[in-house]
Amino acid sequence: MIKKAIYSNWSKPNDNLYAGFNSDEAFANSLHLSVLHSKNWFEEVELITDTKGKKLVDKYKIPFDNVVVCLDDYNHIGNQHWAIGKIVACCMQKSPFMHIDNDVYWFKKPPARLLQADCCFQNYESTEFDWYKHQMHKASETCQIKEIDYTVKTALNCGIIGFNKLDVLPEWMELALRYIDWFDNTDSVTGELSSIIFEQYHIYQLLKKNNYNVSVISDDYITDAVAEEYGYTHLISTVKREEEVEQKVATKLQRDLKKCKVT
Repeated sequence: MIKKAIYSNWSKPNDNLYAGFNSDEAFANSLHLSVLHSKNWFEEVELITDTKGKKLVDKYKIPFDNVVVCLDDYNHIGNQHWAIGKIVACCMQKSPFMHIDNDVYWFKKPPARLLQADCCFQNYESTEFDWYKHQMHKASETCQIKEIDYTVKTALNCGIIGFNKLDVLPEWMELALRYIDWFDNTDSVTGELSSIIFEQYHIYQLLKKNNYNVSVISDDYITDAVAEEYGYTHLISTVKREEEVEQKVATKLQRDLKKCKVT
């Protein structure tokens, strides 16, 4: 049974946009709002980060129960591989956990079917998009990771990543590092979306191969109706940079801070 929530913040990729937000303040507001609500549902809320991330948490007084500073050790990895910090954070865990993205909010308690499953994710995701297809095609031609079939057309959205059964995590990390090495040394594979392959694409196949019971919030993308039902919000892609959304997050944070006893 998952009773611990974890977050990760590897700062290296954030030279221009702080984790996809317009500023460190906007990022901190989102993270703070997410943590504030996670502390209602989980017994422990932990951050795995680096030196820069720890300074931000201290500056904005985000109420984690525990902060682990270790992601500076991964600064030799290219900054376009932004999801490596998430996988490192997951692999550090010794007991059941749910990793929650910095732009994800649980306004209601996660359902028991997620918290009790072998593993849980946001939703299944089709790979019928160019940002998947280009890498899948190139990997099927030249990548030597034989454990993965790069013609499979399904992935898992990792807005949340939850595990009760942890056995598969070391292999996930190993394959991520091998994929990064291939990506960085292969012509015609460019861009900042390598993470969707070594994070979302690989894990789907690893879980299927190992016969994991996978629970998702929704089989497809989270609709407004599903978000309302589960009290779940994920500010995907560039939505978090919209001025109106940024202001809504800041306003809700201030409102919820007044109501909340968490400090």
